[in-house]
Amino acid sequence: AKREKAKKTCGFTVSMSVNNSKCICTMTVKLPRRAFAGLTVDTSNGNLTIQDMTSQSNTLTTTNGNISITGGSLDNLNATANNGKVEVNNLLTQTFAASTRNGRISLANTSALSITAQAQNGDVKLDHTASPYFYCTATNASVVGTVTGRGAEYGLNLTAGSGRVTLTDASDDSFAIRSSAPVQQNLGAAQSFTANASNGNVNLEFVQ
Repeated sequence: AKREKAKKTCGFTVSMSVNNSKCICTMTVKLPRRAFAGLTVDTSNGNLTIQDMTSQSNTLTTTNGNISITGGSLDNLNATANNGKVEVNNLLTQTFAASTRNGRISLANTSALSITAQAQNGDVKLDHTASPYFYCTATNASVVGTVTGRGAEYGLNLTAGSGRVTLTDASDDSFAIRSSAPVQQNLGAAQSFTANASNGNVNLEFVQ
């Protein structure tokens, strides 16, 4: 009988237990430089850091730890941090969804087809972040930062529960919104920005 070649697979399983609270342990996993079909990571009582990785479908979860992503291309990314923060820098993705409890969500120099950021007891902070679709909520906190684009081209649905909505455009002096009431305008636009900050502010600047 002809023997079939075994299919090559690549993966790892790691279990770690540390009883000494003064001991700080770091696990580093190096993967080959190629595109992966998917990445699923779930950690408890530790941080998760990813650098310069390419993967098509990605689910990242931490409990009592932070998620940090720098560089790379992680399409269809879903990041959840319970008692931790999510920080992203220089990332290219298609759909980005992040949620935190007791931590902020920070996106810097990041581009996506859609961005959903939901932070409980933490700010949503944007720094030169680009997307045609934003949905941001901050409970007991604020939605703040800079958005790459033109403010007049977005449909706006913005609410600051106990604060103010402030919007400016660095390249358009005629675009300026300051309101303590909810802001709804240009809702039929091809691009949209929805933000709800309970007990906080919505403060955004559009930049090129």
